[in-house]
Amino acid sequence: MGIRNAAPLLILALTLLHSTPAAAQPRRSRSASAAVLRGSRGALAGENELADRHHLSRLRDEAELRRFIAAGLLVPIASTDAYELDPTLGEEDPDNAALYAHARPWVRAFLDDVFAEGHRLHGDRYRITSMVRTLAYQRSLRRHNPFAATGRTRDERSSHMTGSTVDIRSTELSPAGIAWLRNRLAELERAGAIRATEERYNGCFHIMVAPDFERRAHPPRRRHK
Repeated sequence: MGIRNAAPLLILALTLLHSTPAAAQPRRSRSASAAVLRGSRGALAGENELADRHHLSRLRDEAELRRFIAAGLLVPIASTDAYELDPTLGEEDPDNAALYAHARPWVRAFLDDVFAEGHRLHGDRYRITSMVRTLAYQRSLRRHNPFAATGRTRDERSSHMTGSTVDIRSTELSPAGIAWLRNRLAELERAGAIRATEERYNGCFHIMVAPDFERRAHPPRRRHK
């Protein structure tokens, strides 16, 4: 083939290459932190293993939820400068919505530690969309939310039923703030202080906090002799 005949074909090839739809382009590799938070089929099983290891009860109904609150096993969570409660919190049981603004004490320690830092660094105010749930609440949620844990097996129970889990809306965070939060959550998961998944389909971070969060998040420094 002559050079003159080849030139138009070369130009056409280059044009097609640069006009390839974005969906056909190779996807950029996700950061290491995003990979840690990506979740997997075993993520929920891991949360249940953590709950069993620490002998955490799963709340069955409103009566048991009230008993845990009265006994101080669940503490109230109120809005602060760093985080706020979403108005839809407890919407599956609107007459008792205030009951669902509670969590385990180590969850409040996590909120006051991590989110206060994020707020100071980036100015974000984190919105809490879910905390403690009962089995009855989870079943009600499941009727219209296909992503809610089914509870069909022991490994498929929602960790929200332990009071150790919090969901944070991700869609309202600043770009710098969400990048920081991904890195911080991945760091804490590697330390065994939490188990976290970024649920992009739900626009939230799902975070189960370990009862020994404070010890794992802030281990004592070794003294050099």
